[in-house]
Amino acid sequence: MKTFASLSLFSLIASEAHAHYIFSHLILNGEVTPEFKYVRDVVVEPGFNYAENDIKGKFRPNENFDSEAMACGREAARFAATTQTADVIAGQEIGFRLSKQMEGTTFDQIFHDGPAQAYLARAPNEDLVHFNGTDGKWFKIASITTAHDTTPNPDFWITYRKNTVNFIIPKATPPGKYLLRIEHFMDPQFYVSCAHVNIIGEGGGHIPADYPYATFPGTYKYDDPAIHLDWSIWNKPGALLKYVGPGPAVWTGETVKRGVEFKA
Repeated sequence: MKTFASLSLFSLIASEAHAHYIFSHLILNGEVTPEFKYVRDVVVEPGFNYAENDIKGKFRPNENFDSEAMACGREAARFAATTQTADVIAGQEIGFRLSKQMEGTTFDQIFHDGPAQAYLARAPNEDLVHFNGTDGKWFKIASITTAHDTTPNPDFWITYRKNTVNFIIPKATPPGKYLLRIEHFMDPQFYVSCAHVNIIGEGGGHIPADYPYATFPGTYKYDDPAIHLDWSIWNKPGALLKYVGPGPAVWTGETVKRGVEFKA
């Protein structure tokens, strides 16, 4: 029995470790940019025996919905001054990649079921260095679930076992400097990163006056049925086609929609 218990514990630890990851690369013009060049770095999870710069120590998800880590990751604001800003043309496809340090291993994939979503929040006075995102007005630009998956089997999340998440910056996004936030989650684990982007274009889009901007922390609650998923419902064939991610509706540049097809 001891042997079985020990093996079970080892399997649990190994499985948990393999299931964690971090979005540390921005994908720009189809190229994976250097790690943490445009994406804010984060600190190692306190209490775990990892060196300060050990990437595996940064894999741990956030499970505290009231934590400032919900905005951009653990103490990500500490790295704002050393994060570069990427020029992005509105209407362009952009994305995030998991840490390439783990390329070729089981860490190099999104190992959880669940959706990915992307948000933008404009930096006050175009100052990204002093903008930590917790007081940001976040609007959603992508919700990548299963609702518009064209594969034969709609019962799987689009991002599962992928190492990249790609989406479109709305063409009408007003020019300026923004935090670009990516999230992937599986009840109750949130994997969140933020990039610095300078959006260039004609703009012209407007967000309706009654648009319910998200705040992080604040908007997400653990008892939200879009977060705390009842698998007795969602495991039924075809049920995931009806899933809608938490937070406000997707802003496309002119209108808001509950579902828009994006690539992963």
